[in-house]
Amino acid sequence: MKLAKEKRIWLIYVGGNKAILPNYLLGMETGIWGFDSIPKNDKRFYEIKLGDTVLFAHKMSWPKDEGEKPGWFPKFCSDVNQFKCNLDELVVTEVTKEPYEAATYHWPDKLYPHRFNFKVIDKQENIKIRPDTFDVGYSNAIILSIGASGKIVPLDTKLKEPKDKVKTKTEKNILKEQEEPTYSTEGRVYYSLHKRRERDSLAPLEKKRLTFEETGDLCCEVCGFSFYETYGERGFMYAECHHKNPLADISKDSVVNTSPDDSCNCMCKLP
Repeated sequence: MKLAKEKRIWLIYVGGNKAILPNYLLGMETGIWGFDSIPKNDKRFYEIKLGDTVLFAHKMSWPKDEGEKPGWFPKFCSDVNQFKCNLDELVVTEVTKEPYEAATYHWPDKLYPHRFNFKVIDKQENIKIRPDTFDVGYSNAIILSIGASGKIVPLDTKLKEPKDKVKTKTEKNILKEQEEPTYSTEGRVYYSLHKRRERDSLAPLEKKRLTFEETGDLCCEVCGFSFYETYGERGFMYAECHHKNPLADISKDSVVNTSPDDSCNCMCKLP
């Protein structure tokens, strides 16, 4: 496989559903790739340089010869060393124009203004990603790109750390079933007027991404509780994100600038 020498290597995962496929084919044909949005605190996109290698990993599936597909597949793998998949194709490209913003439509469904240009260097089909045949950095980047909805990830990103142990279920962490069901009254029609605080839905996602990349888990930053260690795969990547200073406590006409590093915590419950 041909790779550009002495340059950084990036990876983008692109799914194979009908909504994405036309955009992917057009991008490969024209040598242009774009993103709908870039999180404010994610500077990686603008670190792409002329001559860098970008790998497009397209359409993943679980290997049938590996038995039944595990529940964590594809994006909730807690141990990157155990990740495996088949790719319809892996396209190796070289960046020919560094990141820029465009104001004209290239794809039919959305603008995707955050773009870079590339040329195709190599393309291989029916790729088997296995721990013993591919560097674990490939698996790591694929998992992270899927988790970030197809964002670009450098191959040298810090590896997700595997958990050494998972707590077994005990009487203390199993919710007791109620002997008799309880009922509530619902369905009454009423009208209400609400005043809401403006929220940025990307802020908690960015906070969780940064925390996960740094620690390999989403533990509560207040009490240290880990859903994964307690509940296993069901609790992987499970946490809420709350402001350190609740928005409800600020004055009526105030606004705040939320930073994933300083303004919010991953938490297991409200304080």
